[in-house]
Amino acid sequence: MPGGTGKHVALDRNSIVVNNAGVANSNLPLSASLDVARGELEVNYFGLISMTQAFAPVVEANGGGAFVNMLSVASWAAYPVAATYGASKAAAWSYTNAARQQLMTQGTEVVAVHAGPVDTDMQAGFDVPKTPPADVARSALDALEAGRPEAIVDELSRNVKSTLHDDQALLYPAIEAQLAAQPAD
Repeated sequence: MPGGTGKHVALDRNSIVVNNAGVANSNLPLSASLDVARGELEVNYFGLISMTQAFAPVVEANGGGAFVNMLSVASWAAYPVAATYGASKAAAWSYTNAARQQLMTQGTEVVAVHAGPVDTDMQAGFDVPKTPPADVARSALDALEAGRPEAIVDELSRNVKSTLHDDQALLYPAIEAQLAAQPAD
């Protein structure tokens, strides 16, 4: 599989690090608070870096294993109502891809998990279709066992991923229409 080490990872409790910490705030690009943006970057991006750096030697000492990084469909698509969240997840996606390259030299897989809304506290109060957390976990482990570098969890994420080759024409007109339909603040 491209991006994988070509070997299957033995799944045991000593070999997998799941980076699932996350924080999200609703904000538009021109009114986003820098403090809020820094907070999202601190958790969603710098936290992922810190955990990877701290646990990579442990995973290597255990004979290899995996990092499973919970990202988001917002890693790929800039939604104006979640401008700084998307930026933090895009940074995490880029870091995940770079870390995968380095960690494969020590026998460690890295799986990027991309999902739209998941039925967690973060999405409470939003009346949108949500993926059950167990489905996200199952998708992540399936990708890991298959040696795939990404787990694309839901239909929204698959659709967005399919537009990335021409995102400005295929993805952003729909997002612009969603923003235009939002009530003004």
